[in-house]
Amino acid sequence: MNTAFRKAICLGGLAVMLAALSAAPAMAQIIYNNFGSAPPTFQDQTSIAPPWPVGLTGGTSYDVAFPFQGTGVSFHDAILALGDTTNVTTATVYLASDTVGTGLLPVLPGTQVDTTTEVGLIPTVPTPGAGPVTFNCHSCPVLTSGTWYWIVAVDDTGWYESNSDTGLFAYSAEPGPWVTAQTTDFSGTGFKATRGAYEIDGPAGMPEPSPMLLLSIGLISVMGFAAVRPANN
Repeated sequence: MNTAFRKAICLGGLAVMLAALSAAPAMAQIIYNNFGSAPPTFQDQTSIAPPWPVGLTGGTSYDVAFPFQGTGVSFHDAILALGDTTNVTTATVYLASDTVGTGLLPVLPGTQVDTTTEVGLIPTVPTPGAGPVTFNCHSCPVLTSGTWYWIVAVDDTGWYESNSDTGLFAYSAEPGPWVTAQTTDFSGTGFKATRGAYEIDGPAGMPEPSPMLLLSIGLISVMGFAAVRPANN
């Protein structure tokens, strides 16, 4: 085996070992996110200002929904900024289609596409209690790229608003129909001027190679070079 080839094997092994040391875990594909920078931030997180009311409010039960567009990957989970406003630490959240689906703007929440399972409980501290709460998918459907969907909350809870995300939202005074409006139209009326804070995730991307596997390949390459190296060369 010539010297140049042995050097190539050795350098290749070292490169694989360096890749192993720098390999990062696969991250979830974010479909939509209006939280602030990490750690997730949103308005009213520690204040006493009321969030978007979900569920029973003033004798009327409200469902609240916010839109997003699919990107061609499957729905994996939704993370919502929920707060305990009624001593209830669980909520019902589901994924809905849009009544039209495509277009410049969403129209109205349509049929239920998927249900979710809450991970943990809605936080009760700090007062009044708010934090990102994860809801995992059940059937985990593929969300068609460019098609509108809605994430819907229907139980007694508070949905805390994002820092700056304004636009269309939908609400329903049960058992009435869905109605859409601009968030800014509701500023100062008990609803909020920005959308609730939420993140919609797809599955994690392709996993990175196992660091131990890469280290093993690198060591084998270096040891192979040593084994075939002539004694005097």
